[in-house]
Amino acid sequence: MQSLRDLVRKLVARDDVSALVEYGSRHHLDEDALGDYDLFVIFDRDKPLEIESLHFRLNGTPIDLNLRTLKQIQHWSRAEGFDAAILQGTVIHDPSGATSAELDRLRSATPTIIPASEHAIAFTRHGHRHVFDKIRGRYDENPTLAELLLAANIHWLLQAHFRVRGMAFHGEKRALVELKKLDPTTLGLIESFFAARSFEERLQVSDRLTTRVLEPVGGHGRIASCSRSPMKKRLTLNEKEQNCTLRCLANRSLSFSLPSA
Repeated sequence: MQSLRDLVRKLVARDDVSALVEYGSRHHLDEDALGDYDLFVIFDRDKPLEIESLHFRLNGTPIDLNLRTLKQIQHWSRAEGFDAAILQGTVIHDPSGATSAELDRLRSATPTIIPASEHAIAFTRHGHRHVFDKIRGRYDENPTLAELLLAANIHWLLQAHFRVRGMAFHGEKRALVELKKLDPTTLGLIESFFAARSFEERLQVSDRLTTRVLEPVGGHGRIASCSRSPMKKRLTLNEKEQNCTLRCLANRSLSFSLPSA
């Protein structure tokens, strides 16, 4: 087996394969294209292996085969999580039409906007504030850690942009394409972050990006600069957050006690 075309041909020849659905940016006929090749393999009976996916290389091309059965898909009330990627895929083999019919049903049943839960929103806001808390004042003592955390936060923000808006995240490459179409301002901030020459500039761009990403859920607390001693500002921020948290807890009629100072 030498090519993607050969791989697809061998899968089509199997009598237990009901359908093949490509997803991602690469087609099996694009032999000269770069990147990996993503494919859902739908079996009409039990899968030959009790696994969800296979990952291997074919002449240097990374291959992701995701194994499902037609029965599994028929039991889905809607496509969720990673399986939602199949709804954006292209059916390249489906002689019975059964898989195509199920995908049409799931597209109708799966909302394009799924509101994030209150817990997910709170966790997301806390997570990004926590990153800035770790970065404040640490650049001088550990610049590698500060740069690592700040760069990693951009990836988390990319995912959060879709999550807080109730949209599915289908990977980094597709997310950037969707941002270019739906939110070029956010994409521009991401590009500005990686083009920035100094840590202070990257920190400020990250602050603006975080504010924009979390805007639908109330934004986030402002961050301090990367100076050595931002403790006064940090304590003020924590005090405000603590008071807000206590008010929220009190409004929910929860009983608790705080240790004396």
